[in-house]
Amino acid sequence: VLKWYDSCKEELKEKNFYNKGTEKFNSNEWKIYNYLKTKKDDKIIKRTNLAKELGINYRTLIKYYDKIKEIVDQELAFESIFEEEDN
Repeated sequence: VLKWYDSCKEELKEKNFYNKGTEKFNSNEWKIYNYLKTKKDDKIIKRTNLAKELGINYRTLIKYYDKIKEIVDQELAFESIFEEEDN
């Protein structure tokens, strides 16, 4: 198992198998995704302020936010597994 582990790990990272939820995002979803992904260590602002900051209608933000937040959380958890093992 250890023989193949590193090559499999790199392949997963390169092909983004953990990132299947983003393949059909529209532009508003990408805005939300990129915000949440870049703010992973910072405090997330309120959704009403986030909608204004991203230039998105509040209802549109609410429509996509939970799904995108779940994807980002899964990605960060997946990435942290590799970070822990690399250290």
